[in-house]
Amino acid sequence: MNRVLIRTIAVLEIVGGLSGIVFILWSLTNYSLQPLSLAIALFIVGIDVYSLAAGIALWPGTSFGRTASIIIQIIQIPKIFSSTLIFTFSFGVDLWINLLLDERFSAVGFQTSFLASNQLYLNVKTGQTGIGLSLTGATFLFILLKYKPRPATVTLPPPPPSGFAENA
Repeated sequence: MNRVLIRTIAVLEIVGGLSGIVFILWSLTNYSLQPLSLAIALFIVGIDVYSLAAGIALWPGTSFGRTASIIIQIIQIPKIFSSTLIFTFSFGVDLWINLLLDERFSAVGFQTSFLASNQLYLNVKTGQTGIGLSLTGATFLFILLKYKPRPATVTLPPPPPSGFAENA
């Protein structure tokens, strides 16, 4: 697997995680939040921290980095819009196709996101109902599933010279 593709995914997860953390922390300092909103914000920060850790671990090509990055891409793929739940996560760069549904109108469209775009809302009155699929997340997931990290090799130091323990 092309090392440049893997490192690109790693950089986007790092950038997305960092920018998501900064945005949420900025929001927490500038808005008064209800306890449920604060809990959701901390949950989102946790996902952003996980994205950051996944990207850092993927950079050198570790098995943990691959697994963590697969989970991040799975989180990024679905986009849900309804009055019950809004769920969209994007890390780094995202392009997704969506189908918006209304009583009178249906539309298919594309949306993009740069840096981080995290929305997790419960029981919100919204004018949109629809679903989406991250094309970026699906592509990166495919790349990561095909990627096989090299096994970690540990180089042991040479054994002590013969008679070492006797001379000490």
